[in-house]
Amino acid sequence: MHCYRLFVRLLIVVFIVSINACSSSNEVEPGPASTRQEKWRADIAYFEDIYLTRSRTFPQDSLVPCKKVLNHIKANLVTLTDAEIILGLSKCVAMADNGHTTIHLSRMATIPLRFYWFKDGLHVIKSDTSSSAYLGSKLLAINGMPTDKVYEKLAPHLSGIPSFKKFTATHYLSSPEILSGIGLSKPNQMELTLLKGADT
Repeated sequence: MHCYRLFVRLLIVVFIVSINACSSSNEVEPGPASTRQEKWRADIAYFEDIYLTRSRTFPQDSLVPCKKVLNHIKANLVTLTDAEIILGLSKCVAMADNGHTTIHLSRMATIPLRFYWFKDGLHVIKSDTSSSAYLGSKLLAINGMPTDKVYEKLAPHLSGIPSFKKFTATHYLSSPEILSGIGLSKPNQMELTLLKGADT
């Protein structure tokens, strides 16, 4: 969690510096916190007070739904997992509709398969040695949900134009931890329905 907190704060600081390069700042980062909830509360306050308020990139009609997501996170810090909090913040960043600003989720754990979208759907294009039998298979569903529906649920949490979101998703769809953040899997496991030749 600490790596994500540092990365999110770094992303915000870099963005703020870029839009206020000609102005001075007296902002102070959150002080030390001890519990998990306190740490997240400090990060979310920093996100809301500095990034959301001053980035100037959020469309006006996105501020209310973004604050609604943040309020939900703050009210449920005890029960939400770290993945759910991170994906919630990622959804907020995506609402800025700025493809250059994002929360990278690539540090979250993945299974040893990589996918790519072809005209007929999502296919396995890379694996480790023990999973090589699945190379070339078409991915039909994740946890019983068709891949296009899974993507529809993940897309609002990703920044950028539609084609870039779909490209980014090819990596993120192999992470049960990321999918758990949007309620589609357990953090450490996922079930894939694969089609290879005539075998499902």
